[in-house]
Amino acid sequence: MYTAVIVVCCAPSSLLSEIADVIGDRKEVTADDVDKLKYTEQVIQEVLRMYPPASMMIKESPKGGVTLCSIYVPEGTPMSFVTSLMCRNPEYFNYPDTFDPSRFDAEKTCVGHRSCIGRHFAMIEAKVILANLQSDTASFIQAGGGTVEYPTTKGQYCLHSSGNCSLKQ
Repeated sequence: MYTAVIVVCCAPSSLLSEIADVIGDRKEVTADDVDKLKYTEQVIQEVLRMYPPASMMIKESPKGGVTLCSIYVPEGTPMSFVTSLMCRNPEYFNYPDTFDPSRFDAEKTCVGHRSCIGRHFAMIEAKVILANLQSDTASFIQAGGGTVEYPTTKGQYCLHSSGNCSLKQ
């Protein structure tokens, strides 16, 4: 969520507008509100694509082995997948370094049969948290117009905002 808050600070006003339009002056987010926060969900999905919480996964090759990039990997061999590289690969995403929540428009995406069972609950939780942060009467998050920099230099593993990211009290 820390990453999402940084991105929201620099997010397009359309995200903040959606939350304000759906929640209004109320302090509580309802189940109906969660269903209406479509753009908020797209923003969360794009944040997770660009800044995956699990930077690497280790799996075993399947029964019978597998051939990857013309290399045979025997059954049971541990294989590591760097998710942060996969999610920024132009082979899978057009303009992978561009923050574009519209790539997760419901009409364009699908989820396979091996989707995480807790995925839907986690999305509801994330939308409620972001909506609560923004819908506070003092407007907790104030858009600052900065950019979020992805760590690319050696030794950096944290995200940094290059502009203002103000949190009001």
